[in-house]
Amino acid sequence: MGQMIAPRRIQNEDFWKNPWDVGGLIVVGLFTSMLLFLILFAIVFGCVEKAVRKKAAWEKAVYEEE
Repeated sequence: MGQMIAPRRIQNEDFWKNPWDVGGLIVVGLFTSMLLFLILFAIVFGCVEKAVRKKAAWEKAVYEEE
């Protein structure tokens, strides 16, 4: 019978040694973080723009009454 190969302790060590795998992980991480940032940006400035328009409309109504 053949001899058994000794099991590796750390299997993901090969992943970190391969620069293409690490680069791919960085690209996926940057894409995900940029997507989350753009969603947050849209939510924040959507709410701010609504508040600014609401305040402007309210001020316009107040000044028209006077």
